[in-house]
Amino acid sequence: MIKTAKTVYDKPESSDGKRILVMRLWPRGVAKDKVDVWLKELGTEKELIKRWKSGKIRWKEFERDYMKSLNGKEELLKLIAAEAKRGP
Repeated sequence: MIKTAKTVYDKPESSDGKRILVMRLWPRGVAKDKVDVWLKELGTEKELIKRWKSGKIRWKEFERDYMKSLNGKEELLKLIAAEAKRGP
């Protein structure tokens, strides 16, 4: 099971399971022990975020471009899938 309702800023709880951070840049003010694994390679590219936040692209384009950015990263995606099979 994969839960996405929490952010890295939320307090870890025992029911969280393995906490995997998927962001390119480490978030400010967050201690490294707040997450178990950091997969920055799967995070959204900075330029794509800028284009979406500035209104230059819509969500559908953002989603399409993000999915394209995952090409070649199947091993990392398999890692997340394997962790999901083990628990939350």
